[in-house]
Amino acid sequence: MHSVSSLWLLVITCSLTGCHVFDDAPDDASGPEKSKLPPITAAPNAIELEIGHIRRPIDDPLIGERLWNDINQVVAGDEEMSWQRIRDNGFRVGIAAAQPPDSLVTLLQPPASRSGASWTPSPTKLQSVVVRDGTPTEVTASPYFTRCKVAVAEGAETTYREFELAQGKYQITARKTQDGWVELEIVPVMYHSHATPRFTAAAAGSYTLQHGQKRKIFHPNRFQVRMMVGEWVVIGGNRDQPGTLGHQFYFGTEADDQQLQEYRRRTQQKAADPSGESVSLAADEDLATEGDFQRLLVVRIANMKPAVMH
Repeated sequence: MHSVSSLWLLVITCSLTGCHVFDDAPDDASGPEKSKLPPITAAPNAIELEIGHIRRPIDDPLIGERLWNDINQVVAGDEEMSWQRIRDNGFRVGIAAAQPPDSLVTLLQPPASRSGASWTPSPTKLQSVVVRDGTPTEVTASPYFTRCKVAVAEGAETTYREFELAQGKYQITARKTQDGWVELEIVPVMYHSHATPRFTAAAAGSYTLQHGQKRKIFHPNRFQVRMMVGEWVVIGGNRDQPGTLGHQFYFGTEADDQQLQEYRRRTQQKAADPSGESVSLAADEDLATEGDFQRLLVVRIANMKPAVMH
């Protein structure tokens, strides 16, 4: 009873003194509405990356040796990371300064029209991604492939893996090492097969059921680079090493929409009738010309303290 009396006393007092228990409606409802909540800021340990995909004809000189000669190719590194193994698996990695060379600048800009050309490359769009220090994020590295076979070199041994409906990605983890420096750890991953329900680890000791593709993580082929804010890492494949993982990521035959739809139709048909004819992709190799295009992935350390997000 005392609490009810106190509440009525509060309301009566406020009505006499002019204070408000709740905010009144704005006087001008037609004016711009201002948020009364403080802006959401990025975590203090966040790092902003800019990521872009470059795709050009295989004979375009801008994406060939001219580019790699203009940037600082990573040729040595931590023994544990084994840069020799990275090169053996067909990857090329380079670092460009905050003021990149003209060859990289040209690739990042919208391409000029070329008279008589049968191709029309799209402009390279840089996507801003804010990541937490030490938390991995996934970045697409390649288009889909209906089928691919890659050779994976580990020391003196080489193993072969075959994948269907595959797409290459990277797990990228950014860590601050000291003021102005960021260490990127980049791990190749291959997603493959049609999506199926699977259990994945969630909180400690628990699992969640998700619907997605299988994945093969090539952890021994991870690599690390140390960069300053504004610098670029350029990742590509070695054209002279066909069949390797890096070559598949950046030179492999892309699956077009028609191929993907046909593959999904056949896999769904097989799932509905397991006793039926097996799904064969042998003819898919003839649907596209190997090596028509080559690709690059570029990642820039944009900011150690991202701008405020509203």
